[in-house]
Amino acid sequence: MAFAIGRAYGPAVARNRLRRRLRALLTGAPLPAGWFLIGARPTAARRSFDELAFDMQRLIDQVGPASCSG
Repeated sequence: MAFAIGRAYGPAVARNRLRRRLRALLTGAPLPAGWFLIGARPTAARRSFDELAFDMQRLIDQVGPASCSG
């Protein structure tokens, strides 16, 4: 899992906070095996933790169940 959070997001403190929040949301998430790159737009700074959780769940649902292969 990798996170792409550009400098447009804000200072390093803000980027690292977002990275920690995203990592916490993805811990134990039912993702299929593979490599994932998660990107964040600067507007993510205005999202609450619950809103980020909702967004991440939608993305996980789009990726598909953990049991898929290929």
